[in-house]
Amino acid sequence: MKKIIFIFTAVFLFSLSVLPALSQTDEGYDFGDSSGLNRTASESGYLNTVFNSAESIESGVGSIIAIVLSFLGIVFLILMIVGGIQWMTAGGNDERVSKAKSLITNAAIGVVIVFSAYAITWFIVRVLMDKTLMFG
Repeated sequence: MKKIIFIFTAVFLFSLSVLPALSQTDEGYDFGDSSGLNRTASESGYLNTVFNSAESIESGVGSIIAIVLSFLGIVFLILMIVGGIQWMTAGGNDERVSKAKSLITNAAIGVVIVFSAYAITWFIVRVLMDKTLMFG
């Protein structure tokens, strides 16, 4: 258990050290321009809306949710690897194999619950926004 906490802490601290590097935007590369997303958004009428501006609350909350979901994906991957290693090193011990299976099963159930909650929330918000835009 101490190893899992150590690995979790190490990954967390590493991700905190990488975030400032990812947040810097030099004048060199703009994904929106190079991928054509800005052109598509401007032609569809979504480029200069309140919801996609960098100052909006929605943009900040969306960024936080994206970081949290990415971090949860990393935690899921670590749990799957730890469970696989426990299973492989069980040496036929049924108790250790069942603990490893339980860890893998619980990690899979947890990630399904988290991403299902995100998908349901995203769908409900989209439906409510469409209703608001339609009747507002």
